[in-house]
Amino acid sequence: MLNRKEVVLTGMLPHGHIVFGVFMSVMKHMAEYQLNDKHECAIIIADTEQKLRSKKQSRHIARQVVESVKDLIASGIDPDKTLIYPQSAVAEELSILCDHFRVMAKCEENELMMACDMLGIRANTVLVGDDQIIALRIAISIARQIIVPAIPIPQRGANGVMFCADNSIEYGEDALFKRLHEIRKMYRNSALSPKTLKSTSVKLDPNLALALEKFHERRISLVKKDQLIHDLLATGSSRAKAVFSETVKMIRDNYTGLCANHEHNPSPVSWDASSRSIEASVWSRSNAPCNRGQ
Repeated sequence: MLNRKEVVLTGMLPHGHIVFGVFMSVMKHMAEYQLNDKHECAIIIADTEQKLRSKKQSRHIARQVVESVKDLIASGIDPDKTLIYPQSAVAEELSILCDHFRVMAKCEENELMMACDMLGIRANTVLVGDDQIIALRIAISIARQIIVPAIPIPQRGANGVMFCADNSIEYGEDALFKRLHEIRKMYRNSALSPKTLKSTSVKLDPNLALALEKFHERRISLVKKDQLIHDLLATGSSRAKAVFSETVKMIRDNYTGLCANHEHNPSPVSWDASSRSIEASVWSRSNAPCNRGQ
């Protein structure tokens, strides 16, 4: 369980390859937060949200989760200092929170899920881009309404750097160095092409190319370490589930709006009921793809 220091939360969809903007945000912000003893860092891999968005097979997304965690570690995240867990590990608790807070927030289901992610882990600071600011505002509104002392009102941390989805980092030799060359060229010309970047106000760090080369080296070293990632996810899932369960109990004990049996509190459901049966068990090797020879 978290030590209940000030919790800093961020999240990412498991695309399989880290998006360039996420890499920049992790390198510049999360890596710094995890070095501060005052903070407890957490990163959620939104595999449940990815299933709702893409309808891809669960097995394929489980593979993408593993690859995304490798990218995070290669980007500078220390799993001994930062809690990493898949959203599916807390699906049951997340469903309870969404069911009851839905009446407080008339919004899209994915925005409510993100807000409950923030509340469930009891985040003090959330690193989000402008496209997730509505979810943060919903979380702030709910936290102010329920008034449970142990659940903080989350605040926005450093603004995430947002890039186009196709601007991902691939760790193949040719692809990486081609991308490095493009980044060096952009930086040398002191111009960011709007075709490549969403935000033209972001300036590239002079040491970005070197950082990407280090990312590449670390990423290659993790290619055959799937078992390490599965163990890390199992530990992170167990810890996150414990925190979410504790949060649900706190709300039930202190806020009368959340019934002991959440099914007795009807509210309109705006999402596919089948999505609520997504696995709620702690991440284990059984729900990850088989990795023979790795």
